[in-house]
Amino acid sequence: GTQVTDPQSWDMIDDVVLSAVVRHDDTLDILDELVMVRAALERDMAAAAAQRATPEQRDRIREAFTEMERCAHDVAEFSNADVGFHGVVMDASGSRLARAIVTSIHGKARTTGRYHGSTSAARIAETLDEHRTILTAIDQGDKEAAAAAMHAHITGSWARRRPTGGPAGRQ
Repeated sequence: GTQVTDPQSWDMIDDVVLSAVVRHDDTLDILDELVMVRAALERDMAAAAAQRATPEQRDRIREAFTEMERCAHDVAEFSNADVGFHGVVMDASGSRLARAIVTSIHGKARTTGRYHGSTSAARIAETLDEHRTILTAIDQGDKEAAAAAMHAHITGSWARRRPTGGPAGRQ
């Protein structure tokens, strides 16, 4: 008695559904959508962090950036430190729901090698520069700059990593 329903009725936030869709996305369309949603939510959270982060939260963001610099030589460690940086920015935003959504969808994306693409020392250096720009904007309390830097980082990073040409970063 199993029935397959129309994909339009699927709960795309459900862990099982999203994981399966990501795994079987030959066109990368779902990853493109995922990046678009993540970029929009993290853009808003970076702006909120710039406005409301406490001195302690700003210290944690700086520490997370320093950790990224420290482990830039190791791709796996760097990737974890990158996720940590985004996590402390999201925490500083105070938006628990947006953080939960991003954490869930980004976790599913990270399960596929197609999301990661290839990494080089030059790409890591570029990623560090983008995170430095985000950090500086948050430290200065510049919500517009923080939002723009976060959005540019997420969409640009995906455009650089995306395995094939196409609509990466479309808005």
